[in-house]
Amino acid sequence: MLSSTATSKISVNGQLSMINDKKIFSRYNHKTGMFWSGGSWHKKKGDKGISEAEHEAMRTGEAKKNLYSLLSDSDLRRKEREYNFVANEGGEGHNPYTNEIERRYEAGAKNRESEKNLKEEKFKKTWTKEETAIRRKTWNDWATKENIIFNAEGVNAINKKQAELGWGMADLQKAVKMHGG
Repeated sequence: MLSSTATSKISVNGQLSMINDKKIFSRYNHKTGMFWSGGSWHKKKGDKGISEAEHEAMRTGEAKKNLYSLLSDSDLRRKEREYNFVANEGGEGHNPYTNEIERRYEAGAKNRESEKNLKEEKFKKTWTKEETAIRRKTWNDWATKENIIFNAEGVNAINKKQAELGWGMADLQKAVKMHGG
């Protein structure tokens, strides 16, 4: 029989079960230093505790990844510089902040590429060969009628006409080039 102050420890699947006269902790994790009790993980008796998912994130290192993702870009770069200065003695070696910066850059590049592709598809759908011919005639008729010359007055007239039409000379040139002439 156990005395009132005695504690038994049983290891099951790498997690320690502790039994004493007051409490039975079904699981104890050495890596995080936390025990399972009352449906959540606790660091010490009486604390609020965290969920199973939060504990798993701590155990696997996902909590740090999530922490990095909460930082703004400027804070992340500042922390990267601090880490290199302190831990890496000037920037040689592994830096966990660099990984997050690279991940964000790659994600942004993919988003920018997909946005660019969507804009190109929309442009191709809008500027069909027939539509381009109609808009080219409209533009040329207006420019001939107004006798547009590339000076300050002419540029102002072009800008006003582009705003009125909702498309501009650059769009027209791109469409003409796309359709071959």
